[in-house]
Amino acid sequence: MIPARVEALIRIHLGVGVTLSVGCTLLPAGLWHDVLYTFISFGYVVVTVVGIRRHRPAAALGWWVVTTGVVGWASADVLWAVFNWILHISQFSVPGRRAVPNQLRRMRVVRQRTCAEFNLGA
Repeated sequence: MIPARVEALIRIHLGVGVTLSVGCTLLPAGLWHDVLYTFISFGYVVVTVVGIRRHRPAAALGWWVVTTGVVGWASADVLWAVFNWILHISQFSVPGRRAVPNQLRRMRVVRQRTCAEFNLGA
């Protein structure tokens, strides 16, 4: 039998999780959708770490590996959102336009080389 306090916490967690997931699904694509999606992802990490530490499963390494994978996935989502919504750098360039390298050159991340530097002549 589950204690009343634990059962209440489980119900609260379930209610908040379902509400956030439905809200994320209903939001249009944009910065706030990505913020909520990332919040849900890192929330999973927190809940999983608490569960591993509290219940100490026999195969804890497997849970830690999965949790580490989700941290990498959520971190990549944060990086994508920063590039897309804050820096306005497209990750998907149109063939022939080279959108990403040109934007990186403007930010002075990538230096433009001349033909002479490649020894190709003029």
